[in-house]
Amino acid sequence: MTTAGDKNQSQALYLIGGKALWTKELEVALKARHVDMLVHCLKDVPTTLSEACGPRRDPRARRPRRQSRREAG
Repeated sequence: MTTAGDKNQSQALYLIGGKALWTKELEVALKARHVDMLVHCLKDVPTTLSEACGPRRDPRARRPRRQSRREAG
């Protein structure tokens, strides 16, 4: 889904509506049941976050993964 924030790359963000440009259309689609769930970058969520959003983790931390056959030798 492409939002207004994705489409308008020529104007300053503060002139065209702020960070909600990326989330408003997504929320409308969810409310209208056009989508079942949304995953979006939290940096684009306006102002305060819900308590449902936990504390930010260390971005260097990685999830463990299974070794490939080549790595396992």
